[in-house]
Amino acid sequence: MALLADPDAPTEIAQRMARTLPDRLADKSGQGRRFEVEVVSEPFTSGTEDPPTLMRRMMDRGGAENWDIVVALTDLPPPARQAELRPGPRRPPTRNDHAPIDQLMKTN
Repeated sequence: MALLADPDAPTEIAQRMARTLPDRLADKSGQGRRFEVEVVSEPFTSGTEDPPTLMRRMMDRGGAENWDIVVALTDLPPPARQAELRPGPRRPPTRNDHAPIDQLMKTN
């Protein structure tokens, strides 16, 4: 598994998550499964790429690195918020808009 994070705050959050995530995932999955979490810090280009292109690039990277799961962390606004910040017609939020990181770290 990889946490692909923008530099600065997203990378710091990914590094904190990587310390506890393997054990939390193993506890939730049971059956003696083991998880390795790698943090990769590199800038996203979502400001210049449309979301499908960015997702395809991330999936290709995950395949090349043999990652089973890729989680992207960024401090860029979600697509719905980016649309609000740009002039022109707005679109309603979709299921692909991402949850804030504090929601991702909540324990159930």
